[in-house]
Amino acid sequence: MPSKYRYLVTIQDVKSTPTNSSTIPMCTIEFHIRFRYQLKFPSNEGQEVVLDDVVTPEQRVTSRLPLVFPLTLWRELYLSDLLKNSNLGSRVRACLNPKIADTVSSFAARNGNKGFDMVLNVGIFKVETMGKDEVDRIARGLVGVPSNSLRLC
Repeated sequence: MPSKYRYLVTIQDVKSTPTNSSTIPMCTIEFHIRFRYQLKFPSNEGQEVVLDDVVTPEQRVTSRLPLVFPLTLWRELYLSDLLKNSNLGSRVRACLNPKIADTVSSFAARNGNKGFDMVLNVGIFKVETMGKDEVDRIARGLVGVPSNSLRLC
């Protein structure tokens, strides 16, 4: 089944936090993660019919990220390690990591690389579409009818 993913990262809230000059400025990120999954199959009219639509409860994960890295790649690698604790798949982490790193680094630059707290809403939307061949195969197995006599609604 072909799968399509969409990711949405929005900033819900950002607050500056005071830091001592002797400490490394840190960013505390609270992730609000929501998954949505849809299973669809094509109909004869050309539109797709939704068989299943599931939205999971919001998952919250809090992480701390140092803002001072000599290379931006290090920030992305560190962030990737932090995201492993959030039970996200490797493909999802690979897509979200640059988006979140860009969001953090752009706000850090505007904030003068001082510490801040950030709340990010992360939406993950996965749509799987069954092909007509697969729908026919499942229908044949359920009904026990030859494929040429089945028609989709």
